[in-house]
Amino acid sequence: MEPSRSRFTRSLHDWSSLVDYHVFYFCDAQISSFSPLIPSNAPQAIRSDVYITTTVTVATSSRTLISALWGFNNETVGAASVNSTGGTSAILNPGSIYASRIDISVGIFASDQFTTTLTIRELLASEDGSTVSISYIDLVNASLQLNIKECPSSLPYGVVITSSSRPYRYQASGTFSCPKGDLFYSNGTALPSGDTTCLANAKWSGQDNLQCWSAPGVMLNGDFNVIEFDDITLTCDYDDTVIPSGTFSIYYFDNVGYTLKKVTSGH
Repeated sequence: MEPSRSRFTRSLHDWSSLVDYHVFYFCDAQISSFSPLIPSNAPQAIRSDVYITTTVTVATSSRTLISALWGFNNETVGAASVNSTGGTSAILNPGSIYASRIDISVGIFASDQFTTTLTIRELLASEDGSTVSISYIDLVNASLQLNIKECPSSLPYGVVITSSSRPYRYQASGTFSCPKGDLFYSNGTALPSGDTTCLANAKWSGQDNLQCWSAPGVMLNGDFNVIEFDDITLTCDYDDTVIPSGTFSIYYFDNVGYTLKKVTSGH
């Protein structure tokens, strides 16, 4: 039941014929597995091109034309194929609404495997949640849901990011700043420069554990009018919303320091 070479040639120029070809002429070979799609569904920044790669394993060395169908949002956008002599090829579906934004590449066929990559150009934030799949005949063998995000405009602990690029997309330049205080990492290291770049994983370079640190507003309270030999009681009140949170106070009396742990909020 191996199809003729002439039928194969004609099918490459007619997308509907290629689909029919899948349905009726796969007789003595099949795709046995797809590797997990790469990247995973981890967040990705808005970018000009998104590359999604999978490895296709063919179950038998006795092959006719074997094709893996790429899908985007439940629409078949193209195919990656290997023929009976081991040659590989890619074909796009010209009738797809995504045709102008899709590219498909296929690597060499070796050890019963070939690698194929789907490229989606100009992926938009509005397409967050879109589904990419790769299948054989009518079976969807592997799929992932795209997680498309802007890099954030603010971070925990008061850090804000400004950038002239909107949306905040892959490779956009930005600047970290603090409305109050200075930029430090949680280990106490000061940030040498506020310059940053939006990365492919929808995070700003250097953003992890970055915080705005500022000195608290401190007020020493108590009765400062004391009689000789009487006790004096003082409290150190400060804003406990600053980062990092205060854990102790140091009182100086006659140039001698006394360290006390914080026992109640704000004291």
